Amino acid sequence: MDKEIKDIINVMEKLDGILFSRFQRIGKRISMKDPFSELTNTQLQAVFKIGKIQPCTLSDVAKTLRISKSSASTLVERMVVKGVLERKQDPDNRRRVLITVTKPVNKFQKTIDAELIKELKRIATKMPRADFNKWVEANRAIDLAVDAVYGSLKKG
Repeated sequence: MDKEIKDIINVMEKLDGILFSRFQRIGKRISMKDPFSELTNTQLQAVFKIGKIQPCTLSDVAKTLRISKSSASTLVERMVVKGVLERKQDPDNRRRVLITVTKPVNKFQKTIDAELIKELKRIATKMPRADFNKWVEANRAIDLAVDAVYGSLKKG
């Protein structure tokens, strides 16, 4: 089993490298400033996760990122200063603050998502359909196993 897991890691790293290089070229091609260029890896992961659960509270951020509320507060503050996140007052509860990604970041993320889908489609078209179906099923099984071990990362 160890060898197979190492093989999985190698493929994941290869895909990550391909997708990351595409990610870097997107901003140049669409003449859009990369809002992520000055983020740390932790901040980059956080902005993608927050983008999936937005609008969200600081508690939601802490839970999603599996960090303390004080660490989440510090992280969010740094990202607000960098212009990738914003805080807004909840219109339904004036004492509650909602966190969202900024409009330019949202636009950039949507562009990246479309590009990543395009890249994965290019890879998928080089696979026999049966292997692609196995890949999809394996990803669904991994998602369920991760949720079973760590709990769902989706906003409840």
